[in-house]
Amino acid sequence: VVAIISILITIITGRFTIIVRRTQEATTKSNLYILQRAIRNYEIQEGEYPETLHDLIPKNYIQKVPTLYLKDHPQNAYYIIGSTPTDSGRWLYNPQEGKIRVDCTHKDSEGNIIYSWQY
Repeated sequence: VVAIISILITIITGRFTIIVRRTQEATTKSNLYILQRAIRNYEIQEGEYPETLHDLIPKNYIQKVPTLYLKDHPQNAYYIIGSTPTDSGRWLYNPQEGKIRVDCTHKDSEGNIIYSWQY
């Protein structure tokens, strides 16, 4: 009986972990989409890309820089300026091109490099 309960707990825990990871990935992808749309809207209205993600806040393109939820990095809402991934676990914003990426070189639950996510 104890062995059966242990096996069931192991199965349930494993499935729960997968569900949590996929939920975190979906939330981060959604936040990536929100940021990309805000950057595009800023560029349409202002005629240029914002220099930083914080430039989106005073003009109400976003209320705050959204949080990243990644399995291999701490939860955060930080970003760096640049275009080359360094696996910082932060947003990676290139103001010259108006591109936003997730600066993470790990693989997601489907085997894709997280940095490659884009909209």
